[in-house]
Amino acid sequence: IPIKKIGKKIRFGFTSRITQEKGIIEFINAIKLLKKENRYYSKCIFYIVKNFDKNSVVGIKEKFLNKITKDLNIRFIKFENNVHKIYQKFDVLIFPSYREGASKTIMEACSFGILVACSNVPGCNNLIKNQKNGFLFKSRSSVEIYKIMKFLLDNKNQINKISLSSKRTAHLNFDEKKIIKDIIKFY
Repeated sequence: IPIKKIGKKIRFGFTSRITQEKGIIEFINAIKLLKKENRYYSKCIFYIVKNFDKNSVVGIKEKFLNKITKDLNIRFIKFENNVHKIYQKFDVLIFPSYREGASKTIMEACSFGILVACSNVPGCNNLIKNQKNGFLFKSRSSVEIYKIMKFLLDNKNQINKISLSSKRTAHLNFDEKKIIKDIIKFY
């Protein structure tokens, strides 16, 4: 899949379970910060994949999500297993998880050549190297997410450059066949 051309508006997306620990509130608050600066806000499209975890004690209810995003220009996408359809809508994945293992979401985004900006937490920072194949920000920081979005809006050319590096990283390190071979060798 070739790296796609960035349009007039940068498309920032969030896909994960809709729970507090996945950082959805921080993503929304970063959007609110951007909204205060219309010259930036008007250059963005925001997506949230609706993947509610109804069994989680930290899950966020759809009614609450709709309330806190009411005056924001956010497009909601119904969750589906065809991740290719989801990632086609994004230029940048914002992944503000508080803690993570080897994130399948990050690996998928990288393999599709999507720039990833994620929390600087173990797991995420094993996959993403800051300003090499993505961006890292302090966990639980809407302000840092906002600053990265502003940087990318001011430096659109960085998106394709880093996305290409992201895709290379995925090809070299996240290929399922290589991982299975390594596991078999280990055992």
